[in-house]
Amino acid sequence: MKSSKKIINFEKLSPFTKELKKDGNKIVQCHGTFDLVHPGHIIHFEEAKARGDILVVTITAEKFVNKGPGRPFFGDDLRIRSLINLETVDFVSVIPFPAAVEAIKAVCPDVYCKGKEYQNPSVDVTGNIHEDIKTVKEVGGEIAYLGSVVFSSSKLLNKHFETFSKS
Repeated sequence: MKSSKKIINFEKLSPFTKELKKDGNKIVQCHGTFDLVHPGHIIHFEEAKARGDILVVTITAEKFVNKGPGRPFFGDDLRIRSLINLETVDFVSVIPFPAAVEAIKAVCPDVYCKGKEYQNPSVDVTGNIHEDIKTVKEVGGEIAYLGSVVFSSSKLLNKHFETFSKS
């Protein structure tokens, strides 16, 4: 994959976003797997970007994605490529951790956006949303639950793609 100014290495993410904030930018963060970018994601990113100046999308590195066999369907490079080619997304970083806490600490977003399906934490099968909320508050940000249109990459992939090897 060719280099892009939109891709920020995780080790450089914290100083990078601090500089953006120092310049007066309101930082919005979305975090997830974004295994199959679909219209729901695009609308989510548009709604998120409307809440600030800079949209930073952080993705869980493929070796930490735990959504079932054959997942993520697309590796880090293809997921990054999909995201950096969206006009709404300003920057993308792959997070070398299984959850969003380290990503949130690195970005220190003014607004952290999750899909409205996470508004009820008991529905989150990972249980990670509680730590996300706690960490966002610790860094002085707020949480916004978005989603005028909601799809699930997992459901779409499971329904329409063959994820198991046919050996």
